[in-house]
Amino acid sequence: MRKLTCLLSVILLIVSCKKEEEPTKNNCPGNVYITSADLLNCQYRTGSYWVSIDSVTMQTDSVYIHTFAYGFKGDFCTTYENHEFLTISNPWEVRSYIVLPDGLFRGFEGTVNSAVPIYDGYNGSLAQNETRYDSLFVYDQFYYQVLRTEITNDPTAGGKHSFYYVNSDYGFLKHEVYDGSTLISNKILMGKNIVR
Repeated sequence: MRKLTCLLSVILLIVSCKKEEEPTKNNCPGNVYITSADLLNCQYRTGSYWVSIDSVTMQTDSVYIHTFAYGFKGDFCTTYENHEFLTISNPWEVRSYIVLPDGLFRGFEGTVNSAVPIYDGYNGSLAQNETRYDSLFVYDQFYYQVLRTEITNDPTAGGKHSFYYVNSDYGFLKHEVYDGSTLISNKILMGKNIVR
């Protein structure tokens, strides 16, 4: 019995002397979540639609959300929470949008670099020229906390000069497009149905 006790003591001594492995260091930030209340409010889902009138051409247009998806995009190291949706308008124009932790982007084609940042939350800060309005009258009512974002060479508007007016409660309030100094389109929101 004494030999067995000595043998077990020697085994325990050898096992306890084994060097502990250091934990693997991970420099990846992991998941990045949307924390802005304004951007979380931009989670428009299937069933949402907007009806606008173009004050230049006097044509009405309707845009509705065809598909909605929620998830995380990125690589193995860092992923970003997102809300992605496709809209269809008359005459069958399809647009893609994505909400990421730093803003709402139009024309998303797989990478953020392919998209136009049109809203970063009322208290955010995009690289584009922005103007904030505490309230703005559009068509027949006032909207509060409206952000106007200027895109000088908007690829989603044929390279023209655009102004997007957005608030998180109702989405797309107004979209002005200029060719040089001439206003060629001014879509103004007349009606909407927002589903979250």
